Amino acid sequence: MLLAALSGAAQAAPFSYDPVSFAGYANQVFKNKGEKIFVRNLGTCLREGKDRSGYRCLSGELLQDLPAQKGRNFCKLDALWYVPLSKTVQYRTASCQFKGDQQRMIEGGQQLLRKGLEQLENYGR
Repeated sequence: MLLAALSGAAQAAPFSYDPVSFAGYANQVFKNKGEKIFVRNLGTCLREGKDRSGYRCLSGELLQDLPAQKGRNFCKLDALWYVPLSKTVQYRTASCQFKGDQQRMIEGGQQLLRKGLEQLENYGR
């Protein structure tokens, strides 16, 4: 009897209801599905649904590898959400900018050099 009553109860989400935990869970879901997607910097997140077991973040970043095009999409997230019934993570992007591997290497290298120079100038003898 008790088991029957509990079966209708909402199941807990497989993550803590905070942006960092949800981002980690979403990234693992995408990885398990073989999707080359990474989400980060989630913000403005809230629980939703009748039983409040759903979760939606209204801002953040989504990085999508595009190996065939030798680059990556850098997207602003419009929404990223967890659907408890299907236990899936879904997303909608607001805008994306493609950056080729070469452009990313140049920009990343410049940032590293700049940080290194600042460290040398600030703390060097």
